[in-house]
Amino acid sequence: GLAEVRPVTAGEWYGQDWIIKEGLKSGEQVIVEGFMKLAPGMSVKVITQEQQKAAEQTKPAVGK
Repeated sequence: GLAEVRPVTAGEWYGQDWIIKEGLKSGEQVIVEGFMKLAPGMSVKVITQEQQKAAEQTKPAVGK
């Protein structure tokens, strides 16, 4: 997908998710992490929380 700046209206929490009341069409997603590094039109790769946690666990420890 491609990044796009768009205002949304967030509602309540549902479990660990936000309810987005306005501003998205069906199937669209909100970038919640790393968005400060993006600009409109940049390519983005969607990963699940599980994929992110797995990637973090496989990173080697960095020594001082």
